[in-house]
Amino acid sequence: RVHPHASRFEVAEDGSRLRFDTYAATLAQGTLAELSVRAADGAEAPVLEKLIVSAKETGWSTEDGTLNSLACLARGPVRSVFRAVKTLKSGHRIERTWYFYGDRFEVHSSSEPKLGSLTRATYAQDATAVNESGKSVRMDGKGDGEDFSGKGTPAWYAVYNAQFRNACLALTKPSGFTYWD
Repeated sequence: RVHPHASRFEVAEDGSRLRFDTYAATLAQGTLAELSVRAADGAEAPVLEKLIVSAKETGWSTEDGTLNSLACLARGPVRSVFRAVKTLKSGHRIERTWYFYGDRFEVHSSSEPKLGSLTRATYAQDATAVNESGKSVRMDGKGDGEDFSGKGTPAWYAVYNAQFRNACLALTKPSGFTYWD
């Protein structure tokens, strides 16, 4: 006897809205955006505004450029996979593959030529951040925790508050860690 899967995957082939068991997101212009956590009743609470590359050459907080391609490579029931290629105004070619599972996702990114930070997260809520170095900081937009990133090159960090828990793990050896409140 075969039972149907119980996952709550709703995946638009163009990436316009992706809903999984515990989170939802959007792929917009080749970037991950509008990441929300999902409650059991399907209600969504915003967590992350965007996940972009960040470097002097790109303007630090934007990822302006041309989306060359966005393709859905797989659509559930265990995971969904999307791949994007984007050429930034700076001339950098960004390639990303997202592996979305019911309770987590992975982002594999590369840039030619290389850029400083391939994953800059802009959070939508105040929260506490901790990292492998043992430091913690309150993310509240006041700008008083800038020394959070000044110690080592942590391979992981976590961000949390009463509404969500988020852990970010480097899949390869990290080359740096930067924090701006």
